[in-house]
Amino acid sequence: MKHITRSFFGLCLFGVLVILISLQIDLRQKYIQPSLEALFVHNTEVFVKEYTVKPEKYSCPSNVSSTRVEDILCLEKRTFLKNFKNPCWYEPSGKSQSSSSSVQNKTLRCLPYFHIFGVCKTGTTDLFFRLIQHPQILPNAGVLGKETWFWSWRRYGEYTDGYTKVTVKQFTRAFDAQKIGETKMSIEDGSQYSDLITGHGDPMDFWDHKHWRDIHQNDPYANVPKVMTPHLVKHVLPNIKLILLLREPAERYFFY
Repeated sequence: MKHITRSFFGLCLFGVLVILISLQIDLRQKYIQPSLEALFVHNTEVFVKEYTVKPEKYSCPSNVSSTRVEDILCLEKRTFLKNFKNPCWYEPSGKSQSSSSSVQNKTLRCLPYFHIFGVCKTGTTDLFFRLIQHPQILPNAGVLGKETWFWSWRRYGEYTDGYTKVTVKQFTRAFDAQKIGETKMSIEDGSQYSDLITGHGDPMDFWDHKHWRDIHQNDPYANVPKVMTPHLVKHVLPNIKLILLLREPAERYFFY
């Protein structure tokens, strides 16, 4: 008799649990889930509205001192060559300034196809060296064949000889345009195409923005910047491939 009673109460308890679980699922589907979905949609709309990057025209002061950093946002945007996978262009060399001059009288210049950045000790060097094992990916002439230090340091005169401020034109010298230009293959229409690319890995471009007051479009007396490194990179290289590396903070701390 006791066993029958225990079995009966066990079945009743099981039935009550099933009903409660079903009720909970029903309430969740009816009230909680729609609320979460509405909240997600609302927050997504707010995020898109607040953080969508809109084209902006920047002021270009004419009386800029030659000792200041290069005003990148006022540089003319380059039209890159379509028969190069890497962003490259020809510019007149020497005294030849004619836009109609032959390729032989022009200098090929290239900028990076990809840009690795992130927190230090997150494996940027390891990833870069793994990438350049590919026969179509070239290292650069910077530190370890990887770091140019341009965007955050050298363009502001930091870590340069005599505190010379490096320009975008000088930045292009870090990339082997000659090899990119010489290595071409024929494609279906018979034209020549260069599929070599190059890049750089500069972790500090993620975290070091101390020189933002030197950017011409920023108010040097303001507390926050209007323009930062990403704006400059986008102006020069609107289609660059960005690779951001992060790491779990505690693990990174013990790595040091």
